[in-house]
Amino acid sequence: MFVKEPFDCCYGAEGGENLLLTTEDNIKLADFGLAFSLQVNHLSMTASDGAATDECGTLLYTAPEVLLGVRYGRGADIWSLACTLVEMLTCNPPHQNILSEYARKKDIGAMESFRRRMSSTQPSDQLEYSGTLLTPTASEEIRLLLDCLFTKEREHRPKIDDILNLFSNTDADTEVSIDLQKVLSLKKEISMNLSNYSKN
Repeated sequence: MFVKEPFDCCYGAEGGENLLLTTEDNIKLADFGLAFSLQVNHLSMTASDGAATDECGTLLYTAPEVLLGVRYGRGADIWSLACTLVEMLTCNPPHQNILSEYARKKDIGAMESFRRRMSSTQPSDQLEYSGTLLTPTASEEIRLLLDCLFTKEREHRPKIDDILNLFSNTDADTEVSIDLQKVLSLKKEISMNLSNYSKN
């Protein structure tokens, strides 16, 4: 689905169960109960005092900044989009196996540990979110795209325009492909930004 006009909304409830497929093969979002209007600054992060900081949505699709209880915006939807893409490719959202094991044991402490690991800023304690780990049989383009979408630092996560720029239509607009060189370029740009960010 390509949106022709941007609108200031943070969706907040991505997941396979909230995607509808039309007879024309367009994807539509459903369940706008968690959506909210945004007043955004130049980084597409919420800027108003009434900005969302509440945790909402399904845990396995929730961005780290939401779990940390800080202001969030469209970047949280990009994270959720990545989780939905993983689910589409594997039939499970990221780390479903770990969460299911904790739930089976009914271990509340382990569940809290899982939430903490999802939002941890310490590399040694973080759950790994990488295309290779989560979708090992996907194409290189998809694995690299997921690496970009799963950027932990929301300030450096790609914007929707960056993502849409990676795709091109071929064969009389019936096929859409991902340009490997563009994905590599985006990943390199994110890595350089993160490197500069960590030096400051």
